Amino acid sequence: MRNFFGCIVLLILSALPATLNAQSCFNVNAGNDTLVSCLQTCLNLKAKVPDVRSSDDYQVIPIAYTPFPYTNATGVVFNPSYQDDNYSDEVILPFTFCFYGRRYTSCVVGTNGIVTFDVETNKNTYNAYILSDPIPFAGGVPNDGNVAYYPRAAIMGPYHDIDPAPASTPQPPKRKMEYIISGTAPCRKFILNFYQIPYFACGNAIVTQQMVLYEGTGIIDIFIENKPYACAASSNNGTAILGVQNWERDQARWVQGRNNTVWSANKEGWRFVPNGSTSLLNRVELYKNNMLVSTGTTINLGNGELEATFANICQSQDSMSYVVKAFYNQCDNPALETEGSDTMIVYKSLNPIDKNIINASCAGDNGSITITNPLAANIEYSIDAGATWQTSNTFNKPAGSYTISARVIGSLCGGSTTATIAQPDALNAVANTTAATCNGDDGTITISANGGTPAYQFSIDNGISYQNNTTFITTPGTYNNIKIKDANGCITSTTASVTLNDQMFLDLGIDTTICFGNTITLTPQTNKEANYFKWLPATGLNDDAVKNPLATPNDTTQYTLNAKWGVCQRTDAIWIKVLHKPVAYAGKDSTVCYKTPALLNGKANNLSGTVNYTWSPATNVTPANAAAAIAKPDTTQLYTLSVTDNYGCNFLVTDDVLVSMRPPVPAFAGNDTNAIYGIPHQLFSSGGKFYTWSPSTHLNNPFAQKPLATLYNDTYFSLLVTDDIGCTNTDEVFIKVYKGPTYYLPNAFTPNGDGLNDVFRAVPVGISLTNYFNVYNRFGELVFQTNQWLKGWDGTYKGKKAASGTYVWLIKGMDKYGKVVEMKGTVILIQ
Repeated sequence: MRNFFGCIVLLILSALPATLNAQSCFNVNAGNDTLVSCLQTCLNLKAKVPDVRSSDDYQVIPIAYTPFPYTNATGVVFNPSYQDDNYSDEVILPFTFCFYGRRYTSCVVGTNGIVTFDVETNKNTYNAYILSDPIPFAGGVPNDGNVAYYPRAAIMGPYHDIDPAPASTPQPPKRKMEYIISGTAPCRKFILNFYQIPYFACGNAIVTQQMVLYEGTGIIDIFIENKPYACAASSNNGTAILGVQNWERDQARWVQGRNNTVWSANKEGWRFVPNGSTSLLNRVELYKNNMLVSTGTTINLGNGELEATFANICQSQDSMSYVVKAFYNQCDNPALETEGSDTMIVYKSLNPIDKNIINASCAGDNGSITITNPLAANIEYSIDAGATWQTSNTFNKPAGSYTISARVIGSLCGGSTTATIAQPDALNAVANTTAATCNGDDGTITISANGGTPAYQFSIDNGISYQNNTTFITTPGTYNNIKIKDANGCITSTTASVTLNDQMFLDLGIDTTICFGNTITLTPQTNKEANYFKWLPATGLNDDAVKNPLATPNDTTQYTLNAKWGVCQRTDAIWIKVLHKPVAYAGKDSTVCYKTPALLNGKANNLSGTVNYTWSPATNVTPANAAAAIAKPDTTQLYTLSVTDNYGCNFLVTDDVLVSMRPPVPAFAGNDTNAIYGIPHQLFSSGGKFYTWSPSTHLNNPFAQKPLATLYNDTYFSLLVTDDIGCTNTDEVFIKVYKGPTYYLPNAFTPNGDGLNDVFRAVPVGISLTNYFNVYNRFGELVFQTNQWLKGWDGTYKGKKAASGTYVWLIKGMDKYGKVVEMKGTVILIQ
């Protein structure tokens, strides 16, 4: 069976050839495919078609869930702002729609899943969310949010409190409310989609539904992808109406149990079919290979469908497809005709197939299946799903279930049946044993049997010999070929193992721990009858063939003992764990810089547990009881690391490490001195291998031992001296910068003994020698005289402090270029 589709054509086209194809208008189901015997030539073929009538009234029927797409790129959003509880503006229909005896060309759509053709009353008004009464219901007033109001000429598909507004309820990202026109005139559909719209205040209760209006018929299809229960009373708990109501609001049709009730739905389809007083059906025709073969007669089934009968349809083929076409007058224009079609297939078969079954006589033997009907020279049979065929009607097969196929030779017309070949209960046997002892071959095998046909015979040598006695006395071992034979010669097999009742025991005791160098006696516990002993490995044992050897292993060893008593033997093992004597390592000898810490990095190897560490001498070692420690020696020092175990062996081992200390690095940056402004001045340093001067500005090489400094200001230099192992020390030097060649003298001094400005001296810059430096008081008396380098006046005269006041000085010398330099001036003495 295929989907039934319809179209609309002008009535005058009915005279055209019967092979004319038309556009589909609406879906229906013509009925199930038909099965007849391969031997039957003709039949009366029946099909169902919609009983489309005038739209004075409606009836509702379930249909298959076959919705149109819920979202479309060209779909028109009828509420672009997604307001809650709101009717849209007027929506112009693409065709005239027949509904409850009236014709409409436009509608408005409510966001709560409702369509009304009362456009002027409801467009752009409030869509009431309150549902208080079932339909038909004429109460309430429009555009009032406080009462229930069901508008005139309404389709509720379904009508419930859903909310597309993002401001009030979280919205799915793909939610959409749209309408779209499908098909072309005169077979168009107006499709209204509500896609992923949540219930009010229920962001996780998502609704998807669709209403489809068909041109020319007044048919309404409603598809529900999902309608859950709502989450709260604020959305009426999911109360909904699935139905239609006329203009006068005094007539309605609804789906049973879904009229102002709480319900849920998933993947459902419903059709509201016009059911007025006037039928719109013109005729029903049957086509084969696009050719008209019969015109049917109809009867009303009373459920919105008509049953059409096509008499005496003869068919020679094994299967044939037929097209059923129904023609209707258009509800709004009788001059137009709607055509609907569906495909039906008539199959032929040889079923039922009769058979006779003979069951197997022994478990595992073959039985037989013989086909008794149909029987004919032109019929063949298969029992392997058609892989092979035979004309014989008998199959010899083991017990099991089978499918037997029959067909007319050279044809696909056939049939199948199932059959089961039974068999008697299987012959079963169980072997029980008793164990043999270490002293002899006295085990037993006792066999019990059931199933098959008594009496039974028994064999333990693979059927070479049988006995009636069920018990065998034998040696220990495994018997895999025990045979049992019943009175009908049916044979089954079983196995048995005769064990040795081995009462021997051997226990070497729990694993033992000893300290390195100690000896232990091995004392196995075993039967007194045991007379053979072999220890492995022999290493560390004084004798490997005695019961109680002495063991002195050098390392942890597992000893295994194999002991025997007659035909019985046992093996056991014991671990002798040897606790190792630690090996102390104090680290490599090292050299450190003067008064710097030394890292003591000791350790111990060959351990069997934790150990204690102690450094000596412990003075200035932190921590003194750890393998890794920091030592702060005052001079070269030999340190000893002592290691003792914590696992009970009282081991004590030691190791030494020598820490050599370097003397301080003799860093020397030279004495403070003077330099001439802008003239290169050589610095001097000593005491190490590497030198770094700072600041490096105005130095020709800050890493040289004797760099040249071109100075324009007084400068303090800091020198970092590094020796061959990275030890460092610092020194400083001050360079006073003068412009010259000249003498620099202060204009005042205070010889008060505070160490600041106590001496009045001349500082020569660029001067090679001084002839004289004289100081006179205001009376012209010579109070001080010298020609020594940087020697000055201490403010005394004739062994006493000179009076405060102004003094005159004269100086004469020669610069390094041989030019005479003479200068004079005054200085103020402040006592």
